[in-house]
Amino acid sequence: MNKLTKKISFILFSAVIIFFITGNSFADNDMLHKAAESTKNGIDHTENAMQDTSNTMKNMSNSMKDMSSNVVTKTNEQAKDFTNGVGDMATDVKDGAYNATRTATETATSAFSNGTVWSWIILVAVVLGIAFLIWYLVKRNHNE
Repeated sequence: MNKLTKKISFILFSAVIIFFITGNSFADNDMLHKAAESTKNGIDHTENAMQDTSNTMKNMSNSMKDMSSNVVTKTNEQAKDFTNGVGDMATDVKDGAYNATRTATETATSAFSNGTVWSWIILVAVVLGIAFLIWYLVKRNHNE
């Protein structure tokens, strides 16, 4: 009985070893190919995601540039309107359409004494600052 048990154990052990050796050799050929293909696909997807992010950042930067250009244009228009209004008032005063007794001390006024002008100037500075930061981050990511 002892010899029969040894033979059966040897045959089962040999069958298991052969099964694992052949199974691994067949799996290795297919697994290596699949692993290489999966890695390549993963790299392609990462590259596409980075390209999409770069394009999005570029589009955002262009939008910010256009928006800041519009803000500057509107600020210039308002400054011209303000200047024209001051000029019209001065003409009216010169022509005698307005008479008032001066009660306060003389103060210097300019086009920048209007609160709206300062609001636009601050808004333009903030927009340009944000656009510069986005441009800097996109440029830095492209260099790395």
